[in-house]
Amino acid sequence: MVLELDKEGYFIISIRQGHIIAEHYSNEKKLKKVYRAKTANSIHLQITNDDGISLKDHSLYLMTELKKAEVALRTGNVYVQK
Repeated sequence: MVLELDKEGYFIISIRQGHIIAEHYSNEKKLKKVYRAKTANSIHLQITNDDGISLKDHSLYLMTELKKAEVALRTGNVYVQK
């Protein structure tokens, strides 16, 4: 199976200062935008409104990771992106 890169780029997700952070990078590794919110749904909505994702699989993966980050934020656990 070949990994198809999203033409819109990729995201690095982290938790900082009580928020979920999603840094959006181009496939050329240039920072495009930083999203910040307290919930996975809020960040995902911001990203989709900006047309930041072009592949359905990428959107599903991103939402899964954002939800994991949200749970970690609420519980005080460490979040590590897969």
